[in-house]
Amino acid sequence: MNKVNKQYYILLILLIISGVGLTLYQHIKLGLSWQPDDENTIWKFNVELQITPKTTNSTLKLNLFVPNLKRGDVLDEHISAAGFGKIILHTDDGDNKVAVLSKSQADEKQTVIYDVSVASGAQFIAPQVPKINHAKAHVRKTLESRQLIALLTTAKDIAEQSADSGTLVGQSIRFINDDGNLYFWQEMAQGLPTNKQRMKALNYLLTELGLPNVMLHVVPYQHQGDISLNNLPVWVSVYFENAWHIYDIKTGQAIMHPNQKALVWWVGNQNFAQVSGGQIKIVSFTAARQGISQERYLALKNNSLKQNIYEFSLLNLPAQTQEIYKIILMVPLSVLIILILRIIIGVPTLGTFMPVLIALAFRDTSLLWGIVLFSFVVICGLSFRAYFEKLRLLVVPRLGMILTTVVILMALISIVLHKMEVAQGLSITLFPMVILTMSIERLSIVWDERGGVEAVKIALGSLFASTVCFVFIFNHALQYWFFTFPGLLLLVMAAMLMIGRYRGYRLTELYRFDALIKKSKGL
Repeated sequence: MNKVNKQYYILLILLIISGVGLTLYQHIKLGLSWQPDDENTIWKFNVELQITPKTTNSTLKLNLFVPNLKRGDVLDEHISAAGFGKIILHTDDGDNKVAVLSKSQADEKQTVIYDVSVASGAQFIAPQVPKINHAKAHVRKTLESRQLIALLTTAKDIAEQSADSGTLVGQSIRFINDDGNLYFWQEMAQGLPTNKQRMKALNYLLTELGLPNVMLHVVPYQHQGDISLNNLPVWVSVYFENAWHIYDIKTGQAIMHPNQKALVWWVGNQNFAQVSGGQIKIVSFTAARQGISQERYLALKNNSLKQNIYEFSLLNLPAQTQEIYKIILMVPLSVLIILILRIIIGVPTLGTFMPVLIALAFRDTSLLWGIVLFSFVVICGLSFRAYFEKLRLLVVPRLGMILTTVVILMALISIVLHKMEVAQGLSITLFPMVILTMSIERLSIVWDERGGVEAVKIALGSLFASTVCFVFIFNHALQYWFFTFPGLLLLVMAAMLMIGRYRGYRLTELYRFDALIKKSKGL
């Protein structure tokens, strides 16, 4: 065995052993699950805020609600805010936890990032039962006389139509969701109410009916990726029969096992974040689910060596960054697929990486519309290329004309589809536009060098390869495996290394040389 072959086999064996070993270590020692939908999961939430000071050298103080969970359910918690003093406290009533950040002098935009990882099914600390007499006194002090009359009248009507506490709650929720109660809403909200006004009205109504209650702002566990605070569900927790009972404000349905369905972020009628000395903007609120068991992760936190390994893993990145890497880590697998299609099967493509880029562009348009738009634009682009060739233009000006024509075509497609109320036409963003124009340019060069028939073959081969890559890149299970077990990338490299030494026939060449094989057998 010569020196080159020896190095080749050593590298191949190292890649396989390292990839398999790292993957098994993460599964066995760190407790990472093979299943993307494992029931033992943790949730990582990421909140990014921007604060603009009202004046130069303004003093800023931010109060940000954070989950108030039972000890052990908060697996990791971190606040990133340069120059701010940071502390997490319980509110005076003990119902909430709030992160308090302050800065004495600020004259430009400030960024605050809050990250928290919690066990799935994390239990929030039950709020204190409000003293009903004090709560009633507060309501009557808050409302104007006409509003109070409307509230008392409504409470009396609901009480007469209800048999017990449960029906009182159900009737109250139905009432506040009915916009037909014009007199009530004219007094309480001066017209159609907002969601926050409905929430307050329900709180006042249940209080007047003698039912202690608090509002729960929750993040449902089925939500992943970007989350809008405006669309988060609000539950109401009502105390009767010596226990808390939770209901969905929109539907009025009782919530059974609430900790399994959502994370309770904060309690009460206050806003998610309050700032003094500036204006606040919530840039992003994201959630990501990770497949690591709660028991394993709790053990991980108590082990300094494993803790360090976890701290420097992809799982410790912010949730928004994780979503990006789930796509990026699939690119090497896509390249491996292209190598198999080109070297083993013999599918002609526009290079190695162009089909992968086209597959990524399909993410913005969806697969079906992406194929349709790609085919249409490429056909039009090559048609114009044939026409421009008759004008006897130089190569570079001709390419410029083709690319400009493609951009105009894509703009016209967007306008026409918008008029037809087809949303996919508006999904043509800068990234797929650049990829399509690059593809037309490459195909035009192939047309010049190798002829039109070969250009069409390569275009069809690239479209087929891109479709296959799309199926793999955006497969939920594969994304989970490669993100959770990055050691699989070493196995991908090992497969690429083996394909790099392949010197046999492609599958398409067996068909190509079929006549020659038959002739040799005849001899």
